Amino acid sequence: MGMFDFLKKIFGKEEEIQEEKIKAGELEKWFSDKSKQIADKLDNEVRIIKDKVNEEIEKTKHNLETLKNAALRNPNIPFRAKQMMDGNREAYIKRVSIFLKQIDLEKEYNGLLEFCNNFDDMLTDFGKSTIKTYHILQEFLAHESSAIAGNIRNLGNFVKELKNRVKESDIDSIKTIKEDIILLDKRIKQRERAKNELEEKTKEKEELIKSIKEIDDGIEILKKDKEYDKLVKLKSEKNKIAMQIDEHKSKLFHSFSIIEMALKKFSRMAFENEKIINKYIENPLFLIGDDELKIISILKNLEKNIINNQIQLKDKKKEKTLEEIRKMNREFFDNFLQKYKGLMEELRNIDKEIGKIDIQHKINELNNKKNEDELRLEGINKYMENLKRNIEEEQTSKLKEEIKKEINHLLKTNIIIY
Repeated sequence: MGMFDFLKKIFGKEEEIQEEKIKAGELEKWFSDKSKQIADKLDNEVRIIKDKVNEEIEKTKHNLETLKNAALRNPNIPFRAKQMMDGNREAYIKRVSIFLKQIDLEKEYNGLLEFCNNFDDMLTDFGKSTIKTYHILQEFLAHESSAIAGNIRNLGNFVKELKNRVKESDIDSIKTIKEDIILLDKRIKQRERAKNELEEKTKEKEELIKSIKEIDDGIEILKKDKEYDKLVKLKSEKNKIAMQIDEHKSKLFHSFSIIEMALKKFSRMAFENEKIINKYIENPLFLIGDDELKIISILKNLEKNIINNQIQLKDKKKEKTLEEIRKMNREFFDNFLQKYKGLMEELRNIDKEIGKIDIQHKINELNNKKNEDELRLEGINKYMENLKRNIEEEQTSKLKEEIKKEINHLLKTNIIIY
C-alpha cells in the first residue's frame, strides 16, 4: 500500500460524488445553470486582468509623456548627438503608441484567445523594430526608457495570465457541450417524429396490401367469367396469326437478302429507279406500297445486267442471285400480297372482337391500379427502412454517453442522462 493510500485510510475515504439523474429534455437548462458559474467566474477573472492591462496602458502613456518631455542630465553634449537622441526618442514614442493601439481585448473568448496567441509575435516584432532606438535612449534617458520597457513587460505578463485563465476555464468545452446537447435534443425529436410517422406508414402499408389482395381477387373472379374464356381463345388465335405473318414476311425478306448485293450495285446504275430500289433494300415490305409493282420490271432489268456482266458477281453468287430473281415474278408477289393482306385482315377482325369484350378493359383497369399500389408499396417500404434507422437508439445513446463524460469531467459531477 502506498503512502497516499495509507493516509487516505487513516483520514477517511475520498468523498464520493452522488449520482444525479437528468432527463434529456431538461439537460439544456440544467447545464446552462451549472456552466454559468464557470462563465461568471471566468468573466470576473478576465475583467480583473483587463483592468490591469488598461491601467498599465495608461501608465505607459504617462511614461511616454515623461520621456517626451524629459531633459538631458548633461545639456553640454554635441548638437549632432542631441539631434540623434531626439530622432530616436520620437521614433520610439511613435512605435510604442502604435503597439498600444494594437491591444484590443474587447472580444468574445475565442477571439480573445486568438489575440493572446498572437501577442507573442506582436512583442517579438515590437522588440525587433525598437531594439536600436531603445539602446540609444538608454545612453541618454535610461530611467525614462526603462520605465516604458517595464510597462511593456508587464503587459506581456498580463496577456499571458489572461491566456492561461481562458484556456484553463474550459470555455471551449462548455460551447462544445452546449452544441452536443442541442444536437441530442434534435435527434430525440427526430426519433419521436420518426416513430409517429412509422405508425402512419405501417397503417398505409397495411391498406395497400389489403387493396392489392382485393384487386387480385377481383381479377380471379373476372377470369372465371365465360367472356374471359372467349378472350383467351381470341388472343391465342391472334398469336398464331401474328406468327404466320412473321413467317410469311421472313420468306420475302430472305429472297431480298439473297439479291441485296446485286440490287445495291444496280441502284447506282438505274438512276430513274434508284429511290424505289433503296426503299426495297431498307425494307422489302415497301412492296405493300408499290401499287404498280415496279419491282417486277426492276428485277427483269437487274437480271439482264447480271447476265450481260454489267453487274459483277462471283460465279456462285451470280448463279444463286439469278435463280432467286427468276422466282420473284408477278405470281410470287401476287401470292405474297394476297396471303399477307388476308392474314392482316384476320388480325384486324380478331382485334375488333377483342375490343368488344368489356372484361379485358376491366382487367386492364385493375392491373393498372395494382401496378400503382405496388409502386407505392415499394416506396413506402424503402421509406420505412429509413425511418427505422432514425429510430435506432444506438446513435442517440452514444451521444448521450459522450455528453455525460464531457459534463462529468468539466463539472466534476456524476450525472446519468435518461
